[in-house]
Amino acid sequence: MKRLALVASLWGLALMPACSSNSVSPLDRGAECSTDTDCQGNLTCRFDVCVVPDATSRQLGFRVIPPNSSLYRPQVITPAEVDFTEGVTIALRPSIRVEGKLLFRSLDGRLSATGPPGVLSFRREETAYNTLPIQTTIGNDSAYSVLLLPGRYTVSFRPDDPNVPSKVWETREFKLDTDPELSIAQDATRLQGTLRDASMPGMVQVMPIEGAKLVAVAKATGSSTTVSETTQQGEFILGALPFSGVHDLKVSTSDETSETQLTFANAFECEDERCTWNLSDGENLELNILNIIGERKDARFVFIPPGEARPDWTGTVATIRGEFPWGQIRITKPVAASGEVRFPVPPGNYELTVTPPDEFSLSRHLTSLSVDPGNEAREITVPARTQFIASVVDPDGEPLPGATVELQAAESIASTLSATADEYGDVSLPVDLYDFWVTIRPNVANLPPTVRFIRASELETATSFTLRVQEPTALAGEVLGAPDEVNTEWIGIPDVAIQPFEVIENRPVTVGEATTRDDGQFQMIISSVAPEPAP
Repeated sequence: MKRLALVASLWGLALMPACSSNSVSPLDRGAECSTDTDCQGNLTCRFDVCVVPDATSRQLGFRVIPPNSSLYRPQVITPAEVDFTEGVTIALRPSIRVEGKLLFRSLDGRLSATGPPGVLSFRREETAYNTLPIQTTIGNDSAYSVLLLPGRYTVSFRPDDPNVPSKVWETREFKLDTDPELSIAQDATRLQGTLRDASMPGMVQVMPIEGAKLVAVAKATGSSTTVSETTQQGEFILGALPFSGVHDLKVSTSDETSETQLTFANAFECEDERCTWNLSDGENLELNILNIIGERKDARFVFIPPGEARPDWTGTVATIRGEFPWGQIRITKPVAASGEVRFPVPPGNYELTVTPPDEFSLSRHLTSLSVDPGNEAREITVPARTQFIASVVDPDGEPLPGATVELQAAESIASTLSATADEYGDVSLPVDLYDFWVTIRPNVANLPPTVRFIRASELETATSFTLRVQEPTALAGEVLGAPDEVNTEWIGIPDVAIQPFEVIENRPVTVGEATTRDDGQFQMIISSVAPEPAP
């Protein structure tokens, strides 16, 4: 098959002639056909389906996902101009094999014959549309072997043994088959201390804190210490990697009604095989939370709806979060049925988030405020959810009953909402005031999904929306593998999942999907119009 030179680099996209098709009678869009004469008006028959004539060129990227048994790895083709009359050729980049052993290393630099079992992860750095990290399990033989695309990777290790710290290595570049010689300290540096705090808000008497969980994270690499839980006497022991630099210490406590996380910045530093506490003098840390963050008193809030009716707030959760020179505080608590919640916090500036249950008519709400604990309760008005009302229609404006409408918050802070259009093509959903990606999936064969972006400001002002499914068009292509020791020519790769996408509002939006045949070729029906950005 002829290919033109639309290749951004040696690997990527090229144009190819579209495969022609033929057939018979006046059929509507999406109907099965044999020739162009089968289709109504200006529709044409492509891949045995009536579609609009080939669309003009569009910027398309492609996610390419070979089967697990393949020697090729999943890869992302950067968006480039694609002419639908030509189709695409995708040349897969060959993989390299990275293998070796993860071994313990002593302080004097000697490697052991064994290492810790666990999970080794490789996350590629330079792609704008990162795929999931490649992971492999290391067993008792300490060996690992993975196939990767050439490039720069962050390599991390999560041990099975809770007494071994996790590790993140500096970014490494892999170009050829290689053994990167990964190692981890055989003996973790021990840090121990005692955790104390005021017995209750407003009190100055301190006592040991039992059952708190502590872990520290290296600021430079993200490597973390072992996790420790304090004893009845408040004692804890952490295991840190030598030479791992400055760490932030996270302290988490919980009870039946709340979860609290304190993060102490620059808590200790491991310059060599020894670690030194910055929060106190001496080898053992006497961590007195009261002395570091100061006295805390209950900050009281009462949530109220916009109207006069007072709902039962049971099931609602509130979170307060503040930044301070010493670090961060974050507390999550359930809201009482009356709408009241109390947080034991020091004075400062905070973000307060309230999250009602899904069945509530009130929206998730975030507000920034200055807190002076001990004062009277502050009322916070929680806005009502907006009713998203829409009519789903086909390209001619006719209702599409049975179509599925999916709403995904652009901030990814809420689950996907969905509804099915009724017999008139109408849908109605209570939604929070977010920016939403709206995907319309017609209940009609060969009519592709249509994607639209709707801003929160539109939801506030519009009384209803018309969600129009776009005309279908056809895209053809092939996925080829490079010559190797077995195959001297470029060959088609079967069973590869192809997902074209367009970048709208800085997000890749999938517009279709297909799987390659035995000869590596694929064909799909996608929307003839690019997803709609917000005005």
